[in-house]
Amino acid sequence: MKRVTDLLTALVFISLVVFISCNKGGGGDDGPTPQEEQVAKLVGTWVLATDGAKLGTTVRPEWEGLTVVISGNVDGGTIAVTGIPSDNGASDVWPSSASWTFGGSISELDRVDGISMNIQSVTDTQLIVTFNVSTSDRVTGFDGSWTFTFEKSS
Repeated sequence: MKRVTDLLTALVFISLVVFISCNKGGGGDDGPTPQEEQVAKLVGTWVLATDGAKLGTTVRPEWEGLTVVISGNVDGGTIAVTGIPSDNGASDVWPSSASWTFGGSISELDRVDGISMNIQSVTDTQLIVTFNVSTSDRVTGFDGSWTFTFEKSS
């Protein structure tokens, strides 16, 4: 009987050791959240790719030289823009500075100016955003569905 008790005690002890060793890390840290991963990809300096500005399917060359700097965290941040064309209405497409927050998902950035940008794709090297501009016919030539393709410079 003593032998059975010793064997059961040893099995319980081994089971506890195995169970405890399976939970390495202990703090419950499962890594970055999807929002944190998205912010890590978005933050940086983005330059417009060749033929990277389109209104509908029409390439808009006046946007060449556009640079967007995104900063922030999961709670939101800022977008600073240089290279905006001097045409009336261009600032309705990209203001020189705007704050942002995530919209309904991590693929949506809501700008403070009321524009909701849809992130079509973001990698470590490329960002594609789409959004609609409706200026109530205040300035023609800038209303519609825009697509901007950027390459990361830093």
